Amino acid sequence: MRHAQTLNEAQFRKVLHYCRTRRHANRDTAIFMVSFFAGLRAKEIAALKLGDVFDAKGRGSEPQCHAACQCWQEPARSS
Repeated sequence: MRHAQTLNEAQFRKVLHYCRTRRHANRDTAIFMVSFFAGLRAKEIAALKLGDVFDAKGRGSEPQCHAACQCWQEPARSS
């Protein structure tokens, strides 16, 4: 099975620079970083809520699999 291609450092910097030139630079940069570092897909990022990222006191919460995330869920086993 082939592995998905990933960005090299130069490509990463180029995308990051492009995000920073956009009208919604902070949003675009955050989406790109979450996708790149957490491996989330677009629909998983779109389904995130503030409570998934921050706790009640506004601090970053512990990373955990989101309900919409399919990447960490193990397939159901049949007995």
